Amino acid sequence: MISANGAFQRLFPDAMAKSALPLWRWSDWLSADRIKLHVESLIEGQTSRFEACLLSEQQREVILDVAIKALPEHSHADAQILFEARDISQRKSAEQKLQRSEVEYRMLYEQQPVMLLTIDQQSRIQSVNQCASELLAFPSATFWATR
Repeated sequence: MISANGAFQRLFPDAMAKSALPLWRWSDWLSADRIKLHVESLIEGQTSRFEACLLSEQQREVILDVAIKALPEHSHADAQILFEARDISQRKSAEQKLQRSEVEYRMLYEQQPVMLLTIDQQSRIQSVNQCASELLAFPSATFWATR
């Protein structure tokens, strides 16, 4: 590591002590292999983007959206890589909660012992639950979901 901004130093308070090691060998990473793979396969001028996880000082998992770019080489210097990362932990957590909520809703919808139909603004049936499908002899809910 040659230099880092304040956000990086907050994530890695002892970064300067580790700067002699390659970034992927720092113990903070939970996805060190992914970082190593992307760094080693980087071509000058290209950007590689991926997600990486690390364990913060508070023992909290942090998910980062990482972009790395190989900078043009100078004849007197080693190759340099620009490392940019954004904390997306809260967004990922919200996405997971939304997915769980959707699965729970779909299970609840399907397993109700009453007829449930989803109808659009033009009064067209969009989906029916299992009870409605059986009582009205409608095609299964999967039929309506694919229409």
